[in-house]
Amino acid sequence: MQFLVIIFALAISTLLGIVLIPRIMIISEKKNLYDSTNVRKIHNGKISRLGGVSFFPNLLITLSITLALTFWLSQDGMISIPTRTDTTFFYIEFLLMCASMSILFLVGLADDLVGVRYRIKFIFQIVSCILIMTAGVRLTDFCGFWGLYSIPTWLGIGLSFLVIIFLTNAINLIDGVDGLASGLAIISLLAFMLVFTKGGLLYYSECCAALLGTLAIFWLYNTFGDSTKGKKIFMGDSGSLSLGFMLSFLLIKLNQNVGSQKNPLCYEDMVLAASTLIVPVFDALRVAGFRVLNRRNPFLPDKNHIHHRLNRAGMRKMEVMVSIIIFDIFFMALNYALAFYLNITWILLIDIFAWTLAHRMLSRRMKAYEVKNHMAHDIAGNQFAIMNPAHYGMCLESNFIVTKTPEESALLGNYEIHALEDLEDTTPSS
Repeated sequence: MQFLVIIFALAISTLLGIVLIPRIMIISEKKNLYDSTNVRKIHNGKISRLGGVSFFPNLLITLSITLALTFWLSQDGMISIPTRTDTTFFYIEFLLMCASMSILFLVGLADDLVGVRYRIKFIFQIVSCILIMTAGVRLTDFCGFWGLYSIPTWLGIGLSFLVIIFLTNAINLIDGVDGLASGLAIISLLAFMLVFTKGGLLYYSECCAALLGTLAIFWLYNTFGDSTKGKKIFMGDSGSLSLGFMLSFLLIKLNQNVGSQKNPLCYEDMVLAASTLIVPVFDALRVAGFRVLNRRNPFLPDKNHIHHRLNRAGMRKMEVMVSIIIFDIFFMALNYALAFYLNITWILLIDIFAWTLAHRMLSRRMKAYEVKNHMAHDIAGNQFAIMNPAHYGMCLESNFIVTKTPEESALLGNYEIHALEDLEDTTPSS
């Protein structure tokens, strides 16, 4: 019966996605609510970025109906649910989760419509984080990382704060290619739903199913939709922030239940679900580190994310999306297999090695593609054609083209390709 309840939640979520998403595109067309284009984006045409408007309302409606059904079935003895104490704690979590996601949803929607500075978004992310953590949602177990297991309360609160904020933004940052962020999130939600179902944590399985259905419908429109016919849509910040927050919530709840005497969840289950988040997390860490090392503001956008790099290596958007999703599945399968033999410290070191090796290989392919096509890129990842083939070797060695300021290099109209003119001036005359 528990399995049927999860299927019911998935069906409701899917049905709402089928109904809501096409109507959001119709409203966007009538009100001209389309995503703006700039040098950092790789799409063309008029495309709505309000797909995320369907995520949180859909989650709220589906989860409310499903939780009510779960309660009624438990009263008739048709389904077993956790103890009354656990149920009380979950409903407190549910209410505060709704409050937190409402804040992020509204801030994201404002950013999609009129734009919001990253400092303002960060402040509201902190508020949302504090709200959900008052329900006791915090990391409690290191799962053997560096030989550590139990986490002190004060440290668990601090780490949980960092995990929620960072993962929320990581999903937002990886949302740069059609079907990528939603595809990665679908894999994560499937893994979390499988693990929570195994552990008998029906409430959290329902949370996964309530978001999974509408996300699958969105993925189809986002990946295969035709922008010329108004059938394509982006999730925007309202979707990516809500999605990232939900995934961080599920990750922490899984951490709290691993090794618990109340359910059979084990270390391998934690590794399986958490591994689905490696790509967005590692990519955000790499890009932030690259910006800091190059004395750039880590919060300002550029085109150095993994999907931008694959695109600069000559891959088309569909190929980029498929490649990254396969890479994510590779990490999930590899780590789950290793979890039966190695602790999480060694697994993490192997993941870092694999990630570094992959980017080394990617950098070589990028360089070969740019040399072949007489192109170069600046420090912000913007790619330019070089008119004089005699100059592209020097550009590739320096790895940047001079811009007005490094912070502005990714903004439309704020860069100048005057490094090539400088090279012209320094070229010896024949």
